[in-house]
Amino acid sequence: HTYQRSLRKMEIVCEYCSNACNRTPKSFRWAPTKAEAIFGGGKSVFLVTLHEEVARVLYTLPGHRERVNCVSYLRFRGNVAAEDCSNSNEFISGSVDNSIILWQRKADRFKQKQMLEGHVGAVVALAASYLPPSDKPVSDMEDWTGQPSIIVSASSDSTIKIWVREVQDGEFTMKQSLSLNRGFVMGLDVYFMKNSKRPILAAGGDDCRVSLFEWQDGQLLKLMTLTGHEDWIRDLQFASLNNGDILLASASQDTYIRLWNITTLQIDTEKEDSEEIQLKKKNFTLSCQGDKVKERKYTVSLEAVLIGHEDWIYSVDWYPPLIRDGIVYQPQQLISASMDKTVIVWSLDKESEMWMEQARVGEVGGNTLGLYGGVYSNDGERFVAHGYQGAFHIWKLDQENQKWCPQVALSGHFGSVLDLSWDPLGLFFLSVSSDQTTRLHAPWKQEDKMVTWHEISRPQVHGYNMQCVAMTTSSQFISGGDEKVLRVFEAPTLFFESMRSISGIDLSQTCTAVSLGASIPALGLSNKAVLSEAVIPEPTEDQGPVKNLFSDHQIPYFMPVKLTAPPVEETLLQNTLWPEVQKLYGHGFEVYSVAASSDGKLIASACKASKPEHASIRVWDTATWKQIDLLSHHSLTITQIAFSHDSKRILAVSRDRCWSLWNQKNSIDQADKISFSLEAALDKSAKSHTRIIWSCSWSPDDCCFITASRDRKACVWSMGIGMECDCGWRLVGEALICEVAITAVDFAPITLSSRRYAVALGLEDGQIKLYHFDLNSGKWSLLANVDPIISPCDAIKCLKWQPVPFSEIGELNGRGILLAACCSDGSVRLYNIKF
Repeated sequence: HTYQRSLRKMEIVCEYCSNACNRTPKSFRWAPTKAEAIFGGGKSVFLVTLHEEVARVLYTLPGHRERVNCVSYLRFRGNVAAEDCSNSNEFISGSVDNSIILWQRKADRFKQKQMLEGHVGAVVALAASYLPPSDKPVSDMEDWTGQPSIIVSASSDSTIKIWVREVQDGEFTMKQSLSLNRGFVMGLDVYFMKNSKRPILAAGGDDCRVSLFEWQDGQLLKLMTLTGHEDWIRDLQFASLNNGDILLASASQDTYIRLWNITTLQIDTEKEDSEEIQLKKKNFTLSCQGDKVKERKYTVSLEAVLIGHEDWIYSVDWYPPLIRDGIVYQPQQLISASMDKTVIVWSLDKESEMWMEQARVGEVGGNTLGLYGGVYSNDGERFVAHGYQGAFHIWKLDQENQKWCPQVALSGHFGSVLDLSWDPLGLFFLSVSSDQTTRLHAPWKQEDKMVTWHEISRPQVHGYNMQCVAMTTSSQFISGGDEKVLRVFEAPTLFFESMRSISGIDLSQTCTAVSLGASIPALGLSNKAVLSEAVIPEPTEDQGPVKNLFSDHQIPYFMPVKLTAPPVEETLLQNTLWPEVQKLYGHGFEVYSVAASSDGKLIASACKASKPEHASIRVWDTATWKQIDLLSHHSLTITQIAFSHDSKRILAVSRDRCWSLWNQKNSIDQADKISFSLEAALDKSAKSHTRIIWSCSWSPDDCCFITASRDRKACVWSMGIGMECDCGWRLVGEALICEVAITAVDFAPITLSSRRYAVALGLEDGQIKLYHFDLNSGKWSLLANVDPIISPCDAIKCLKWQPVPFSEIGELNGRGILLAACCSDGSVRLYNIKF
């Protein structure tokens, strides 16, 4: 039952990309003039659109060899509004690989313009600004792209380096390297004072001091040092006030934010007053332009100390400047993000003229470790925070109630994603990762709006790294991690309600649930069911918190939530778990692979093995959850298992460079008893594969199967007579050889024509290739390469095509088939492919 289509030009669209933000404070930045942002995820930079109702990744920018630590847009840093200072066409990124990359937008795509190399340690902080034009006011500039600019970078090699682009569309060259004498700088900002020819630089680090520098004649000259903080300084940012003064905010690990006021010192001040000011404040002088006065003196004083956080403060961000009646207006408001899991909105009270806490938002509960960064949107109506586990949080200001309300945000794994599994009906899919979570991805269908994919549920939050997953039905899955146990989970009632309201999918007719939800007891690994009739008691004054009302066997941390939109991170962590219904014991080492039959009646699993006695496949009956067979043939770890579509055969590939094929047989005495016998196996002496075989897949008609190996070969095997094995299965044609190791493979669920198949290959360097294989001639032909800007930058761990019910295959015209991919860079991607 396969749908045959003629071969034609293909269209590949990335429908969904899920990825976490890196665990660094400066790895997220909002574009100055657009509803888009950039963030570092693994070795790549992601470009994201952040419109009213949707936040989705547009594309990926690979270029760095190691983790991206910091990103920053190029814009003019001075007393101008966002609309006048940039058009968001250039940004820079710094990485652990010691390099800085300049990215420039061309034809609606960012491309690598230049790589700046000079540091011998990881780049940890960046600051950049365009230089003011000499022939016109800053506000008259229409296009800043390629204009002369300055970049300041700080690195773990204890240096600050200055890079300057002196001519239009020229290249950056390093002008100075300032040694810190084994010190480290983690906070940087560069700013142009009003009418100043040269920028000032603020730097703060492990010396607990803020140092101010002036860039003059190609050198950094130190102006002064500001003391007061008692721990490392993590972030610095300048802002211009409406009266012409400058405020510098410094955030520190001492849990305080200090605001430093930089004011113009009047030239005609009397000597006595001047001396009095000199005693209380620190002064410095800057050269000016466009003014009768060649130099201006400035004085720096402590404006305020903001106290409210209870843990390290990692970032501060000022409300973006606005234009009112043709004049630049700077609201006196900023946000701070801390490891105490909160973001505080600070503002100046006009009546008392004191800085007050206006609002406090953040994470509640869960096992997270706080927030690394908080950034305002370009219009100031929203801000984004990202945390230890890479999750994003978006809050939007409700103008009517003047409250900050959470919005739908991006989410993603913060560890390597190792396996995924589609729902048997192809409605949604699961992914598992070394971040110890299992996540469910499904579409969000809104009336008269584009369908977008999101993380809808987090069924499992475990204490071990997850390794494999398989769905048996639309409401049940089995997963394995770095433990000897397989765990079975069933969907609760709240999941069915969420899928109905978010995705428009009604699963209640085919699936039933006996629990309302689930929760994890303290120090536990098993999700315990919360029954529908469970009642959460109300506490009284003498009983203390709600959690004290529950006995040890009751569930204290679950609260039923009816979702109408993709949930925020706090809800995902605590209120979307699935209850665990069964444990399967028997493996001697950590579970490595698992697969489910198409009819959902059988499960096959294998564990890590260095000896033949452990390299066995255990077959389980899902009706009784008992082991019904033990299949032994391999000598090392079985890397992947695949059932044929008729559930009659089991295919396994292993680290021992061999594959084995098992055929189902029924007992003569007991017709209901199922067992498997070895039908065929690859002999090592054939040397069809010379390295570990990573992946395997069955064709949609079960006429052949494919194996993919680290030796860069993909081999298709079919019934026949050959030299490789004497059981009827032979290598068809010649093996396909790629440029790098093949780590994942999957047959598309359709045939292009008679015995002609589409195959997706995932490579070790993140490439995804689509091939056509003709079983009649044994020849391969390349259909398409997935564009690098929508591809991962690291090894593909698993590829799975969306299961297409036979009754719907004839309706594929114009709709395409979905291909899910999971990668070791932490990303999960979904491609819509139209043949």
